[in-house]
Amino acid sequence: MTAKNSAEIIKALRKREGLTINKAPEKTNTEENNVIEIEQELPERAIKKVSPYAPVSSQAVTPLGFEITEQGIYFVPANEEKPKILICHEPIFITGRYENMTDGTEGLTVSWFQDNRWKTIKRSKDNFMIQSKLVELSALGFPVNTINQRLMVQYLTAYERENTSTIPLQKASEQMGWLEDGFLLGNKFIGEQEVTFVSSDKGEEQFSKSYHEKGSIQEWISLIARIKDFPKVIAGVYASFASPLVHIFNTKTFIFEWSGETSKGKTISQRVAASVWGNPDESGILKKWNNTPVAIERLASLTNHVPLFLDDTKQAYAKNVASTVYNLAGGQGKGRGSIKGMQITRQWKNIVFSTGEQVITAFSKDGGTAARVIPITGLPFGKADDETFLIVKQLERGIKRHYGTAGKIFIEFLLDNKDQWETWQEMFEQKDIFYAERAKGNTIASRLAEYFALIDMASVLFKKCFNLQWDNKPLLSLWDEIILENEDIDRPKQALEAVMSWIHSEENRLFVRDGETKFKPSDCIGKWNEDKDEDLCLYTIKLENFLQTQGYEPGAIIKSWIEREWLKCDKGRTKKKVSVKGTKEWMYVIKIECIESL
Repeated sequence: MTAKNSAEIIKALRKREGLTINKAPEKTNTEENNVIEIEQELPERAIKKVSPYAPVSSQAVTPLGFEITEQGIYFVPANEEKPKILICHEPIFITGRYENMTDGTEGLTVSWFQDNRWKTIKRSKDNFMIQSKLVELSALGFPVNTINQRLMVQYLTAYERENTSTIPLQKASEQMGWLEDGFLLGNKFIGEQEVTFVSSDKGEEQFSKSYHEKGSIQEWISLIARIKDFPKVIAGVYASFASPLVHIFNTKTFIFEWSGETSKGKTISQRVAASVWGNPDESGILKKWNNTPVAIERLASLTNHVPLFLDDTKQAYAKNVASTVYNLAGGQGKGRGSIKGMQITRQWKNIVFSTGEQVITAFSKDGGTAARVIPITGLPFGKADDETFLIVKQLERGIKRHYGTAGKIFIEFLLDNKDQWETWQEMFEQKDIFYAERAKGNTIASRLAEYFALIDMASVLFKKCFNLQWDNKPLLSLWDEIILENEDIDRPKQALEAVMSWIHSEENRLFVRDGETKFKPSDCIGKWNEDKDEDLCLYTIKLENFLQTQGYEPGAIIKSWIEREWLKCDKGRTKKKVSVKGTKEWMYVIKIECIESL
């Protein structure tokens, strides 16, 4: 190839690739001599010789058996008598490789030139190496179809094989949060390493882009200062900052919920909490409860250590809410099979935010769920008048202009003070004890103490990070209110009250003294003396069936009763042998003192 022809090709490709032709600065050598010099430094089949502005290394080469020209990519048969076969008109190159830290798989970044610009797709490797999966990328503009898919796979395979050493290798993750001594927030990694976000579909990619910064951090703090004396609102902001601490302090996932009448401040409270991390809107990081359980599970896994925000339980199917709340609080998705075995189970350790007219614990009577929900009921701003309306309007306008910066700064603060993590852990444990003791024996509130201590710890670190001198009184008053409210959601106690109501309405179905009964023996539900001053004995199947019909999980309720020592049990058992008409029967035995204390 002559220098003249080479220069003409470069000029043609510049025009094809939509690039401006700039005059080179005057040098001692001519432009043609410069081109010759560049060509001599490149490998024999260097891609840069044909496409100088391709986003590849200068050492990248056209794979054997293929040819790249101005007209496109060709397959070249080994038999020289056979004609070349055009694969596609667009130049296509593998411009990156990545190791997926989430599941250990590998992926590729593939770029192609179309519509006067370079386009890029980042997907797991199998999407490019399996014909049926590759052709699905045509919907994203990738130049593949059912005709050229076989040769395209061959080209990409050959390209990777010959250029592995020249293709940059990165680490990537399908989950946000703590990774490699840093933190992945949306598409940005906060830390010294380089980790990129990789999505499995366009929806997740769009969602991740919502974690970006806008406006001024000073203006955002000024907005938050206006709500610092509203306990039910500022606690949500602190809880938002607490989500990354779940991993640091090795606590469990829990749910922070605002519930009550519509249009009374729940959603704006949640938006303010969401503004810590990104765009606090439905088009951003705020999602609706009317997503499918699988979609919500994927969102929880994707956010991982970043809070997940779900709005309005009323829009969701009630049964789905109950099961989804249980899964979210458990921090782990459902196990699912694959063609060859089991899929990787999705996990997360974050704080999930929710809003709704109905308290979320009302969707399920499982006692364990109630102990994983921080319930904020009533009016978040204390009242609903003109003054409150003005505050809400100011907040709505403000967080549309200023969001996303505080979370990034907070993560940087945590990383800069990593040597303090052990000290902070001790402070957190002390706060846990403090809040548990303040609960004064309230079983549910005592279990919530750990989560509230985490929120308190986040408030301390938030103020330290931004050098704020706000007091802690709002949190203390809110905790006292939560203690009172949780007396009403003591599931084991509620279940026992329901059982006793059932027993009093079905007295004629109980064996009495001397084994006598007024009902058919086969329909009897248990045994109790006539004066009802001894322990109540109930057949296992009858009690379990009743609890289930009332929406309780029998196993969980019985376990709670045993832990509270409400049942008499034989050693190592949940039941006790009871004599009924001369026959020993396994029965649940409820202590009379527990019944009398209701």
